[in-house]
Amino acid sequence: MGMRVPPSAQTLTRIPSWEWLQASIDGKRSAAVVRSAQVAGRLEATIGMPHAEAERRLTAVPGVGTWTAAEVRQRAHGDPDAVSFGDYHVAKNITWALTGQVQDDDALLEPARAVRRAPLPGAAAARAWPASGVRAVGRGWPRAPICRVRADCPVSPGSRSWGARPCTFRACASSTTPSRAGSTTTPWRSTNSLRDVPGSHHTWLLDPAHAAGFPDDVRTVEVHSAEASAALGAADVVISNHHVEVPWPKRPDCLYLQTWHGTPLKHVHADIPHQSPRIARMVATFDLDVALWDVLTSPSEQAGEWLARAFRFDGESLATGSPRNDVLVGPDAGAVRAAARAGLGLEDHQTAVLYAPTWRDDQMDATGAFDFDLRLDLDAFRRRLGPDHVLLVRLHPFVSGRLRGRVPDDDPRVRDVSFVPQVSDLYLAADALVTDYSSVMFDFAVTGKPLVFYTYDFEHYRDDLRGFTFDPRPVAPGPMVRSSDEVLDALADLDAVRERWRAPYAAFRERFCSTEDGRAAERVADRARAGVLTREAHLTHRAEMRVAVHVGCAA
Repeated sequence: MGMRVPPSAQTLTRIPSWEWLQASIDGKRSAAVVRSAQVAGRLEATIGMPHAEAERRLTAVPGVGTWTAAEVRQRAHGDPDAVSFGDYHVAKNITWALTGQVQDDDALLEPARAVRRAPLPGAAAARAWPASGVRAVGRGWPRAPICRVRADCPVSPGSRSWGARPCTFRACASSTTPSRAGSTTTPWRSTNSLRDVPGSHHTWLLDPAHAAGFPDDVRTVEVHSAEASAALGAADVVISNHHVEVPWPKRPDCLYLQTWHGTPLKHVHADIPHQSPRIARMVATFDLDVALWDVLTSPSEQAGEWLARAFRFDGESLATGSPRNDVLVGPDAGAVRAAARAGLGLEDHQTAVLYAPTWRDDQMDATGAFDFDLRLDLDAFRRRLGPDHVLLVRLHPFVSGRLRGRVPDDDPRVRDVSFVPQVSDLYLAADALVTDYSSVMFDFAVTGKPLVFYTYDFEHYRDDLRGFTFDPRPVAPGPMVRSSDEVLDALADLDAVRERWRAPYAAFRERFCSTEDGRAAERVADRARAGVLTREAHLTHRAEMRVAVHVGCAA
């Protein structure tokens, strides 16, 4: 007589959707199992963690809620306080059995709140109750709905994509915003370098609100959709320059290249010293994505070291440069600049100033959405610098729509360029950059044009919000100023800025931009191509390769 054991995590990730359905397990539940299996190592690591931290990591998996996390903590962690509340009328049945009244979870937990050191009395009751046979309501346990595979499902056996060899190049993790659309050169140039792979097909993941920022000659699917998950799940290669938040079942033979979107001056991910509950939840969710990475590419050796530390990533790391910056030093840079300036309506004699600040973790509106305080005196800009200067304001993706209503659409002196598709066009069109702690400083430095740093909240940002990977003050390639007037002073005499900061600028470029030689996309594409071509066993029965691109973050 044979012994049956549960399948391994790797096996679970390979079970096709219709086999789950044949076992009466609907799509939502099977997706939760597959997602958990994909990050099995991260979940195993919760053993020995403080209970609150363990629950935070468990519930970061889409589809794993309070009830499931409590079940895991009871059985795997031995947590006496873990109670499977919030599902299947547990509280109602226990309170009915004990008091004759139907009450909710809070009523069941209330007696233990004053004496928190002891195991919850409700926990003991929850474990003893099933044997009592007492039920408060005459309802049966809810059954999972049985779903049927549609004939046109992208991953069904009868669909046209079945038997194809999709290759997904994805350059962003969350819903595409204008600034994320701003880095289209990263996936676009990289995937162009892969078009020599026979049978390749390209699909871009996008937010419909920003569809205009995508090339016309590629297939697109909405980012938060079943089609997007299917494209990612069927991929041979995924390329992203941010976290992938879309739930997708990564195949064991899929190569995931993370081309993070810049050099981090501000701390990111696990290195953030002061994490609000909201940021902590984001980090926990992003941990699940990091666990899927195979290769981390970075703009420089130094950036790669900081990023690997922040993401606790110990896999392959390559300093390739940033593909989206290739155009900045390419032979077409002059033509791209001229076209971009013409598209923005800039005259040859006008000085274009790009203002691209990062977002602030602690600035939110009444609804809890991230907000931004511009802090630059727009009226003073118009008045002091005159009609020969135009301000191009590009906000971070998290707050890109916040200028609406604050800056008139027809203002010839101040333009909201947060929705311009390609940020590299703006780098070339601009004659100077004003930023704060954003990674755009490292990209813009490739151009050699003046930088001004508006760091009005330096101590607060350093000590209370993000902190820095290094002290920027000794190495800044331009003036770090505290007031709007000082920004305008610097912009009024850019020649003086160039002369004063010539040596620091050169040292900054040598340290952070040495790999930006116009061939970064080629290097990333070579690594992706190698990842595809070395999977010979997987490729023998495949005839096509599909490339799905989701445009990524820019700052």
